[in-house]
Order: sequence, then C-alpha cells, then structure tokens
Amino acid sequence: MKASVLFGAGWEDDSLEVLWQDAGRVFCSLRRDDAEGETHAFIPITSAAEHPTLESASRLTHEYELQRYLDSAWALRPLELVRERGQTILVVDYTGGEPLDRLVGQPMEIGAFLRIAAALSGAVGQLHGCGLIHKDLKPANVLVDAATGRVQLAGFGIASRLPRIFIAGDACHTHSPKAGQGMNVSMQDAFNLGWKLAAVLRGQCAPGLLHSYSAERQAVAKELIDFDREWAGILASAAKAGGADAARTQDYFVRHGRYTAGTATHYRPSPLTGATSHQHLAEGLVIGTRFHSAPVIRLADAKPVHLGHAAQADGRFRVYAFSPAEDPAAAGSAIRALCDFLAEARESPVRRHTPAGADIDSVIDLRAVFQQDHRALAVEAMPALLLPRKGRHGLIDYEKMFCPDLKSGQDVFTMRGIDRRAGCIVVVRPDQYVAQVLPLDAHAALAAYFDGFMLRAG
Repeated sequence: MKASVLFGAGWEDDSLEVLWQDAGRVFCSLRRDDAEGETHAFIPITSAAEHPTLESASRLTHEYELQRYLDSAWALRPLELVRERGQTILVVDYTGGEPLDRLVGQPMEIGAFLRIAAALSGAVGQLHGCGLIHKDLKPANVLVDAATGRVQLAGFGIASRLPRIFIAGDACHTHSPKAGQGMNVSMQDAFNLGWKLAAVLRGQCAPGLLHSYSAERQAVAKELIDFDREWAGILASAAKAGGADAARTQDYFVRHGRYTAGTATHYRPSPLTGATSHQHLAEGLVIGTRFHSAPVIRLADAKPVHLGHAAQADGRFRVYAFSPAEDPAAAGSAIRALCDFLAEARESPVRRHTPAGADIDSVIDLRAVFQQDHRALAVEAMPALLLPRKGRHGLIDYEKMFCPDLKSGQDVFTMRGIDRRAGCIVVVRPDQYVAQVLPLDAHAALAAYFDGFMLRAG
C-alpha cells in the first residue's frame, strides 16, 4: 500500500516503506534528509479525515517517555519523537526481526520454539525488573529475530510504571470536624495497602496488584473530603445562626451512621471484587463491603465466638462455605464435594497457590458454617480439609467449623440472609472485605477468581 494512502498528502515520494501494520499504526523504513541511511519508525494511521487519531499519537508520545526505562537488549527502544509532514513519528532502534504474529499459525521446529519462549520469558522478566507493566502483551508486540534468537518487546503505548510511593491516611485526606474520621479511614488505607504489599513481597501476586490500592482507596478519600465539606457546612451554618440545629444534626448522623463508624466503604467490581450475579445467596454479606460478622458456635468445643473475629489479620483469604440443610459429613454433600475439589483437583486454587511444604491453609483458609445444632454433628466425620494437620508436629486444627447460635436465637443464616436451601461460598479478602459470593458447586468460578490476580506457587 502506498504511503500516501495511509498518511495522506505529502507522502507521495518513495522515502517511506511500510514493513508491517498494527492496530492504529504502521512500522516503516524511512529515508530522511538529515539521516545517513535508513531509520525505522512507528507512524499513526490516519482516519478518514486525514488526521491520525489522538489516541494513537498519545500512545507514541507515552512510549517515548518510557525511553530511559527500556533497554535495546530486550525492548524496541525509542530514540526520538519528531513531527514530520504533519505526522507524529516515533523513531526506534531497530536492527532486525519481525512480529511474532507472523510466525504463529505455521509449523515451528521445537528447538526454535523453545528458544523463542525462553527469550520471551527473559524479556518480560527484564521488563518487570524495571518496574514496568506492559498491559498489551500480544504476538504483534513481540519482535523475533530468527537469525540471532533475540526477542524484543514493543508497543509500550499503554505501559505503566509500578507505584513506588503510596500515600495513606492523613497525608491524602482530612480530619472530619466533630466526626473523627482520620483514624477510621487511615487504618483502612493501611490495611488495604498492607496485605497487597505482603502478597507481592511473598511472591503470591504480581506487582501489578499494587495499582489496585489507589484504584480502591482514592475514591474513599474523595468521599471523606466530600463528607467533611458537607459536615463543615452544617457546623458553620449553626455558628452563624447562633446555635446548632439539633434535629438537622441528628438526622445527618443517623443517615451517615455507617460512614462515621468507618464501615460504609463499598468497593466496585474489579479483579479483586466480583460481580453481584449471586448476591441473592447471601443478601446480608454484600460484595465489596466489610464482612459483617455474626455470633456462631464453634463445633469442636461448643464455644460461642464471632465468625469474623475468629479470623486473624494475617494476609490470608477466607473462604466461608455455608452449608445447605443436609448432612455435611455425607458422601454426596455439597460441603464434601467442595472440600474434595479444593484438596485434590488440579484446578484447585488451594493447590495452585499454596507453596510446597506450607500449611494447607497458609494462603486460602477454608471455614464451614453448618445449619444444624452443634450437638447434632460429629467433628471426626467431617472432610479432612476441615481438620487439617498443621505445623511441624502435624497437629489437627479443630477451629474450621461453626454452627448457628440457636440457643440465643442468633442464627447466622437468618441474620445474614444466607440461602438455606442452596447454601453458598463467600470469599473474604485479607482486609475483611467480601470479595465474591458463589454457589457451593461453582468450583471453576472459585478457581477463576483466584487465578485472576494470584501467581501459581513454585
């Protein structure tokens, strides 16, 4: 295709040769008057109005801004960003190779395949070592030099730097006058960031997880500032009027009671927070909000405890399995099927993400809640995953199973709107926010949730 067709008027001569084309841009060999020999560059493709899209040009600009982080050993490194004949042109250090998408779909010798795979893995490792996330890694953005075996990454138009500085607490929001929101919000900031940093440092999650801190907590900070503005306005108007309007003040506090208590945060759907497709199975445990605890009886010793308080702040995910009205110890029960999947299936998130030699619940901690009175169940008959042997001495952990507190009338199934007929799975994040509600037999969906952001254990 002629250059003038792609780029419009001004490119009618033979100074440019299109080598390949990708979405929104082409890669060209360009003979320029001020350069010796050829240079190679990406140029945005023009639209019908003979102007490149703003997004395409912006991507080239962003790619050039990442120049100092990229190395020609593993990246198609930008050299300069210029304007020529009305076009934004990104000149790159190209010394040979072609996009991987030209090589796929045809037979490849196994040795060549393995060399490309190893080199690609090394290039991605170098990218992450520089604190960059590509976000658009695909065959068209992988350059392979068949002669040398070198692999370079390209297409950094939407790549981003990993965050290096995190702002939490009073540094990024305000103290509410007469409401004392500083501590409530600051502690939640730190909890949200803390478990994510730990997961990355332990190798459980990729560094990209850290982007979710700002994505989740920035909205909370804005809500707090808006709350402050409104509350300050109430106080200021009261001062001008010569005294507070008691009725208005009371109404405001009642309407914002959960917010002033620090429990009104609601995270939106994301890789960490699921959709509400099955929210009806646990109406009182709202996805994206703090896990709302309830009184229960621990099965092993009949001790009254709070379900949420039984979990420590130790960076683990909790999976609460609420059993339907059946014998959980029976061979065909939904609880036993879930335990068998988590303990034995190759796709099990427990098996995929728990390091070798670690306790079986060291990453994902399964807890079960039954509908029967604790006197009606036999601990020793329960699935082995709910009685795991842990630690250097292999002692049994008996604190995984709970029953309703029927004597006091505080039935967790009623209090939290759990579907008694179907039961459900409730996944709770390490910061005690409900991440997902699923049917008890949604084993694949449970595995997919954890695969969405966790790395497989080595």
